[in-house]
Amino acid sequence: MTPDSELSSDDPALQAEIFADSQAAAQLTPNPSTELRYALVLATPGHPESNPQEAQSMLRELMAQTALLTPAEIALATIYLKSTEELILLNSETRRLRASTDRAERTE
Repeated sequence: MTPDSELSSDDPALQAEIFADSQAAAQLTPNPSTELRYALVLATPGHPESNPQEAQSMLRELMAQTALLTPAEIALATIYLKSTEELILLNSETRRLRASTDRAERTE
């Protein structure tokens, strides 16, 4: 099982452990690699600590420091940043459509 699938699993204890480990590593030994891991955890949907906005911000900051990242980390950050931006856009559109539907239902 990959870390993403473990994080998206239905096991709340495992999700909490992965989140806590990545958060602690980013706080205790801040460097681009630990911050990238934490950002990737925040960017992964399907768990209670998912936070696309914070992940987007962190990934943008990391992309401004590409000299400190390996080519693989840059590629991963780029993919997750694009994915996170699309997720934020979709969530925004979903909220807009729900609000529009709610207004339409109230007027009927």
